[in-house]
Amino acid sequence: RGRVSMVTPTMWCRQKYHEALWACFESQTCPDKELVVLETYETSPSAFLRKKAREDSRLVHVCIRVAPGKDFSVGLKRNMTLHLASGEYIV
Repeated sequence: RGRVSMVTPTMWCRQKYHEALWACFESQTCPDKELVVLETYETSPSAFLRKKAREDSRLVHVCIRVAPGKDFSVGLKRNMTLHLASGEYIV
């Protein structure tokens, strides 16, 4: 079986869900997996995901600062995660 990449676009106002996102990723039984998160933020990126990315190389966390009211579309962010993913399978 090949690597599985879980891809997730997110934004600053959804940081309260990032711990649950990580728990969901951890509960997956695939032996070779990665979590690719592209986060846009206005003031500060997710402290939780930044810490996890330093601790666990399976997390690819890309943070992009955006001006208030000028966020990227969820579709664009999803497409960006696809370019960052290294897996044979993308979920």
